[in-house]
Parts: sequence; structure tokens; C-alpha cells
Amino acid sequence: MSADATPYHRHLITHAEHPIAAPLGEPSVAALLDRALGPAGQRPAAPRLLDLGCGQAAWPLRALEARPEATAVGVDVDADALA
Repeated sequence: MSADATPYHRHLITHAEHPIAAPLGEPSVAALLDRALGPAGQRPAAPRLLDLGCGQAAWPLRALEARPEATAVGVDVDADALA
């Protein structure tokens, strides 16, 4: 990996083959969030979501869009990602 690669490009290279961290299409993201939040009709009234290594918190933000009553916490060691 090139030393002058941006953090974003290093992330893409590092996670290119990872089944979860690799960029996913809309159907995959919707299915994963549905699974995380619980099946319709059986979802808790106020679900809680913890995303470790959340990067820019795309998944917690999507979950909150789908379920505004939820609580989402994102944690990442890269302060720039969370800024």
C-alpha cells in the first residue's frame, strides 16, 4: 500500500475483501439493518445499536433514519472519521 494513500483509500484497500466492511449495495444494507433492528412486528419499542469501528457512522445514521426512536452509539479509533 502506498505511503501517500489517503486514510479513505487505505480503508477501501484494507476492507475490499471483508464481507461486512466492504461497500455494500442498498439491498444488503437494508437486510443487515432489518436483521439488526429485528423483524417487523417483533422489534423492541426502542432498539439499541452499537457499531464498533463505525468510521463516519453511516450505519448508525441509517438505522436512526429507519427507527428514529432507536439509540445508536458509534465508536471508532480514528478521530478524523468521527469529526
